[in-house]
Amino acid sequence: MPRDAYVRLSVAGPQLSEPADAPGAILFVDVEPGSDLKLFRRIPFDFMVLARHVVVREGDEDLDHGLLRSVIDKALDVVVLRQPIGAAPSVAPLEGGDTISEDEAKEILRRARAIELETMLRWGRAIWEPSDHHYLLPTGRHGATFVKLSNAIRSPRDATVIATWLLRHFNENDVGLVIDTGTLSAVALALDVELRKAGRALGRVVVLDHYPKTAIDVQRAVRRAAEFTRRAIALLSVNSSGTLKDRLHAALTTGFVERGVIEVLVDQSGRVAEVLGPPFEGIETWIPLQHGRPLAKAMTSDDRTCPLCLDSHRAPIVPINPITFEREYLPQVKMVAPLTSDPRANIRFWELCAQSGALGLEEPPDEHMAPHRPSNKPMPIHVRLDRLIQQEEFATAACDLLKQKIEERARTEKEDPAWELVLVPERDAGLAGFGHFWELLRPVLRGVEKYHHFPRDGVWSSELLKKINEARNIAVLTLGAVTGGSLQNALSTIQANRQDRRVGYGLLRALIIHARPAGDPEWRTLYNSFAYRIDYAWRSFLPNRSVLNDELDTLRTINRDDLDGEEAEFWERRQSFCAGEKGQGETPLFWGAEPRTLLSPNSIFGDRLDPVTTFVAVGAAMEARRHEKCRAPERMVFDLAGMTRSYYDPLILASMFRWLFSYEAWWGLGAGASGRVIDELLCRAQPDQRRILVPEILLASAQGKVPESGMQSAKAYSERVMRDTPAVSGTLKLALRLADHHLSLAKQATPQYPPP
Repeated sequence: MPRDAYVRLSVAGPQLSEPADAPGAILFVDVEPGSDLKLFRRIPFDFMVLARHVVVREGDEDLDHGLLRSVIDKALDVVVLRQPIGAAPSVAPLEGGDTISEDEAKEILRRARAIELETMLRWGRAIWEPSDHHYLLPTGRHGATFVKLSNAIRSPRDATVIATWLLRHFNENDVGLVIDTGTLSAVALALDVELRKAGRALGRVVVLDHYPKTAIDVQRAVRRAAEFTRRAIALLSVNSSGTLKDRLHAALTTGFVERGVIEVLVDQSGRVAEVLGPPFEGIETWIPLQHGRPLAKAMTSDDRTCPLCLDSHRAPIVPINPITFEREYLPQVKMVAPLTSDPRANIRFWELCAQSGALGLEEPPDEHMAPHRPSNKPMPIHVRLDRLIQQEEFATAACDLLKQKIEERARTEKEDPAWELVLVPERDAGLAGFGHFWELLRPVLRGVEKYHHFPRDGVWSSELLKKINEARNIAVLTLGAVTGGSLQNALSTIQANRQDRRVGYGLLRALIIHARPAGDPEWRTLYNSFAYRIDYAWRSFLPNRSVLNDELDTLRTINRDDLDGEEAEFWERRQSFCAGEKGQGETPLFWGAEPRTLLSPNSIFGDRLDPVTTFVAVGAAMEARRHEKCRAPERMVFDLAGMTRSYYDPLILASMFRWLFSYEAWWGLGAGASGRVIDELLCRAQPDQRRILVPEILLASAQGKVPESGMQSAKAYSERVMRDTPAVSGTLKLALRLADHHLSLAKQATPQYPPP
């Protein structure tokens, strides 16, 4: 279908759309009241030459057909558009023109209406199709584009011409109108003015002015609008997900409303419904036309399946305000790196974890904790406290750090309490090695000879409750805290049973060996519960996110049957490894790594850590940075150029790529920035480092974290790596296939409109 053209003649002269681009187009001309028809002579020739029909709107003032014919080339077919109140609009040729069939007339009307609205949208810059971000729509879904229809209504004439297309529905007084946003109020006012000119009255206008618009809200609005005549017209500005349109249709087809219709100005849902026939039946869509290209593909999806979130260019999300429908502006970029104070504070903990093999990935929770988890899914990161507690070095280091924290608090608060009662969760007290750990810790807690354990759930013993009532200074000691469930349970039980609750609350403290909340909100909640009286030896933010599940999802984007022997074998090994299946032997965490690869000596994260410990330590440092206080409106992104120059070890860099979200990757300015960063990184890397870095970069590309130029740089090095290290050829082939597959999907996700 050719692109049509639109011209508005006003006292200021003609306002023009884009010209037509192929024969068979229509040129729709709107003549504002009081405009001189001689202005037709100022319409550029290229607007006329391709027009099959020149459609001229006839308003309140009758057009001078003779003058109109004299100012338009006699070779052009001129038709006049009339839009009477209470009757369908019509087009008729000027005297001497060719007869127009009924079907052709319908086609002209649809195309005229569509090009008028589209032109006003483009004049008002109402069609937002960003290339560097996508939108969080008022419906809660993600979208590639957004159409802000209110931008199309910039003058009284804009509102009036939209209203004229609605006049056919108002063949009696008091027909109600439902609009989905207050920004269409100007159209309602213009409609009221047009009806009053003919002695008609518009019925009740009801605005659906908030999100979400529930089925009850919609039904109530329709009933109010149709109260007088049991008739209502619904005007829907933009239909993206289809939910509101479906609810309006359901409300308008109930027994209360005798006749109703939905006018959809812009449909982005991809499921345009256009029911033709007598008025008051079905749904009519203005844009897009049937068989016409869409105005802007919404490509809506929920946050779990959004392909745009995996697009390295468009991953940042900009919310649309559900009241004003304005986009919240993109904040100033704040480039950051993993928080270095986190590994400095936890370096000894990570080294002790590596020595005892205390960290696991995708493992089931400890048996005593399984009933308290919200699901039976494996734990993304599992800290094996039973291994740590049996380490003499761990016990000594934990006691020393806890002693420092307690003494520091005593100096700050000028109070050094002698604890009379120490409570320990049953799960901790039951671990092998806890008795020895307690003997080392007891001197730190002066005045306490023994501890008392309490149940995670269930009734506390009367003997223990009596001790709680008698003690003045109480400490709750736990080896680890994620959500703080055991601590919260102890706090609520103590407060409920203390006779003097003020004393019980003020002198109750929590002692944690390793606090590992998922984020700062969880930690702040726990911290506030104990009135900031929490001391800990180590604290790490361990995200409750499965990076191996991310890899598993990426692997499943391709078909196993399309892989050759080496690729297929590696694909199956990674599937089993990511799923946490046992018996995988020496399968390394990182692609291309050898089973016994260790972190370089003297790293900020620890000395010679194994890959799993390095991975967790780097993730904790990145998560700690994410939870730093950020002054609005800053957008925190990780500076990949700076990070790849600051860290050389492939285990650290691979961990960073794994923990990175696509929307927080900052490679620099320009389309080729990522290529320059990857080139520099791989150029200085040694061959044994490239065997890890190249497949991990390609995997990150397949997850939308590395733009195309960076992916191409990694691909250029892949042949060299396969030549130097044939053992990883299957790994690299699979990584290349995944990266290419993601690139093809990303290009499909970008609106590609066919030529007219």
